[in-house]
Amino acid sequence: MENVINGLTLYADGGVKLGEFCRYGDKLGTIESIGLRSTRVRTLERSLITIPNSEFANMEIDNLERRDKRRMEHVIRLRSETTLEQLRVLIVSIRRLLLQHPMIEEEPVRVRLMGVGEYSININMMAYISCRDHEEFMAVQEDILFSMLTQVESVGAKIAHSTQYQLFDKVSADNQEQKRKAEQVVAQWHEDQAFPFPDFSYEYKYEIKNTIMYPAATSAVRTPSA
Repeated sequence: MENVINGLTLYADGGVKLGEFCRYGDKLGTIESIGLRSTRVRTLERSLITIPNSEFANMEIDNLERRDKRRMEHVIRLRSETTLEQLRVLIVSIRRLLLQHPMIEEEPVRVRLMGVGEYSININMMAYISCRDHEEFMAVQEDILFSMLTQVESVGAKIAHSTQYQLFDKVSADNQEQKRKAEQVVAQWHEDQAFPFPDFSYEYKYEIKNTIMYPAATSAVRTPSA
């Protein structure tokens, strides 16, 4: 009787429906059926498990299908020889990138220096991507990470690794030039009284919103009408 009542409760509550992907307890799976006695779930390993309704109804169920957006968060670890000017220019460039991207929610967007680790200088990057589908989320995140790595390369910084070889890497002339350029950019910000810390101005955010094309114009999935 308890299973029947809980089965009817699952139907009436509408928290999960057939075909929806959810987290139940510490597991993930797709709802295949909700019967009077039990609920069947298809796991990521493609096995089919049967859970009594009295047990399933008392679990914490996270319906992943009904997210209105997806959270992206990464820690960018830079090598310790990165200068303060390179660091400032990179943080601003990545923050601008997120604000420009059409698939990123305007708020909240966070790109902040979060600390110094044992072998790296760490930047926290967090934003919400405007999509529900996991594959679409992975595609947009990939696009953003490629652009982020391009920004790291453009200022002459390097990604840190927890190995000792980086301590013996020679600093190239090109890297020195990129450091000088970063110093000039930061000096220009101060001169123009447009130092972008702790954040951009509201007017500037409005000007750059949705100014990046996604997917790229040459993308195989982009139609001429788009």
